Amino acid sequence: MPALVNANQTFNTFVEESACPSDISLEHNIYTYINSSNQKDLLSLLEESVSQSRQDEKSELSDKILWNKQNFYIESISLKTLNNLDSRLSYTYDNKLNMLSALVEVNDNGEWENFNKKTYRYNDFGKTTNYLNQKWVDGFWVDSSRMFYTYDFFGNVTSQLYEKWESNTWVPYWRNTYTYTFGTYKKMLYWEQEEYKEGKWKYLWRYTYYYDSKWNLQGWLYEIRKGDVYVSVNKLSIDYDFVLNKQSRLSQTWDGNDWVPDWRHTTNYDFKMKLTSGLYENYIGGKWTNTWRLTMNYDSFGLKKGYLYEDWIDDSWINSCRCSYGYDNNNNIISSVYESFLQGQWNFTEKNLYNFDLNHNMISQTYEIYENGNWLFANTDLSFDDKKGNFYKLDGYSMEIVWSEVTDVEEGTGIIGNISNSPNPFTDITTIKYYLENPDIVSVELFDNNGRYIKNLLSGLQFNGEQNLIFDGSNYPSGVYVVSVKSGNKITTQKIQLLK
Repeated sequence: MPALVNANQTFNTFVEESACPSDISLEHNIYTYINSSNQKDLLSLLEESVSQSRQDEKSELSDKILWNKQNFYIESISLKTLNNLDSRLSYTYDNKLNMLSALVEVNDNGEWENFNKKTYRYNDFGKTTNYLNQKWVDGFWVDSSRMFYTYDFFGNVTSQLYEKWESNTWVPYWRNTYTYTFGTYKKMLYWEQEEYKEGKWKYLWRYTYYYDSKWNLQGWLYEIRKGDVYVSVNKLSIDYDFVLNKQSRLSQTWDGNDWVPDWRHTTNYDFKMKLTSGLYENYIGGKWTNTWRLTMNYDSFGLKKGYLYEDWIDDSWINSCRCSYGYDNNNNIISSVYESFLQGQWNFTEKNLYNFDLNHNMISQTYEIYENGNWLFANTDLSFDDKKGNFYKLDGYSMEIVWSEVTDVEEGTGIIGNISNSPNPFTDITTIKYYLENPDIVSVELFDNNGRYIKNLLSGLQFNGEQNLIFDGSNYPSGVYVVSVKSGNKITTQKIQLLK
């Protein structure tokens, strides 16, 4: 039976796709999209950081789903909203575990009625080639919008084309084109977007990405199209610490003659590579000025207890907002409670409540806000990413998820036997070896000994036979790491030991 999808998909209930896709992941969220036409002020920077913290929170939830149980898939999601449009989503899959359809139904006086649906198609390697959105109108499915994808030989997406059904014909709206570097490491070099107007394609903007000698993302340049040329707008530079945690980000704006600093974000990590603090500064009047800072708290087991934001006001740090987390006996996050600091005291603002089954699968989520001394249900974006390419984003105050276990899936014929590395232990360089029976899309990732993601070492198509991947550990501290190789429906891991 089916499992969670391995293709990149987004399904927003009751919401049509925006003109800019949100389902492209670069360097596991090391890249952050910034609309440079609207320069960030203090409030927007704070909102971005709070949003990122909540994404990290949801990422921790989905990590538990990923690491604890691979053999479950989502059968349906029931959603409750405040506008009496309670709904449910049902999913179908093919025998290769790819999602075929996502159907939304709404409850009308106790009867479930069709609302809209999304249908997917795939290539032989499980990559989405297109999807179709349809709405239920007067007893019939009516086309609404669709997206087409193309890929290169290594499985990297090279283009996206978005169209809408208007006046009985498909009308192009926008398209993205992606260009990658050559050689062993297929890294994105350009991301360009065009819009279709007056019968022709017009370039809007592009991002150019830069890497160091180890192929770590160093930053990007954002340009807008004026006439036949691109004009610089702003750029982001990224520095790392010795274990490749993001240590600082610097944003600069082009003023027509030179690059002018805009803002910078500096982060610190502990010996377990957990984020401990972050500082945002704005460049004002020719000097760096504190804006706000983040402090993370953990318990003795490494579980995140919460975080605190402070604003820099009148040359001192003033409390702004904070969040605290609660856990069940299996270390699943079951609550996140947010507070703001007003008139000298902490005040509740909102909270998320979660429930998990015995297999660590999240089975419900509820959102509430605090008003006049009471907790009240409120609509929000209820979302989670299963880390297999599916992003579930639903608008409501409560959702319940029904999971089913995979019981009769034929195992893929990808990885044969165990993976190994030689030498092991190693002082600098080691070769990771594994064998493929057939050509397949392979993903090789590096984790620390606690299961925390560090880096993607390889992602793309490989032919059958023995595979040899050289890993350079010269920039990493001594310790035990875990290499995960995924091919088809199978994931194999190997512990490697770095000694210096």
